Amino acid sequence: MTGWACARARGSTATGRPRGRGSRHSAACRTRRRRGGVFGTNFVRDWLGRPGPKSLDRNAFNTLTDRLEGHGTEAGAALLTAFTADCVRAALPHLPRPPARWLVCGGGRRNPVLMALLAERLSAPVAAVDAIGLDGDMLEAQAFAFLAVRVLRGLPLSAPGTTGVPRPARGGRIARPPVARTDARAV
Repeated sequence: MTGWACARARGSTATGRPRGRGSRHSAACRTRRRRGGVFGTNFVRDWLGRPGPKSLDRNAFNTLTDRLEGHGTEAGAALLTAFTADCVRAALPHLPRPPARWLVCGGGRRNPVLMALLAERLSAPVAAVDAIGLDGDMLEAQAFAFLAVRVLRGLPLSAPGTTGVPRPARGGRIARPPVARTDARAV
């Protein structure tokens, strides 16, 4: 998300993929970390205040990032990094009990600013999922593989308790490539 925010603030569509210890955008996130009130506070509060289930994709941020035009990479990175941490904190009242530990996967676990914001906002230790022997880069791919097997077996992908659907719902569509025809008359 941070890479996308920085690319969007620069007017680029490329997101890049941070590697190694920390994101190359961590300094940008840190720069405006304490100045979040100017950029999109209402958007953040309004979205977090909506009842679940709810979902965002990167297109949901277009209005917000348009407002950041001219404020630079740091503003976009700081806002979306803080927004990410705030969203995690906002989930706490919806859980049956507070987690004893938070494990972070994906590229965000390499962003020291995001990890620090999570640690500040959550009342339990925060660590990369790699700390328990899982590959934080592979979990998303493994989840999609799990869902793909459920599609192949005709099993539900969603349930009332997870996304608010009225009953367990199947999803996905198997797309198979066309079978190549061989023509015996071809020379």
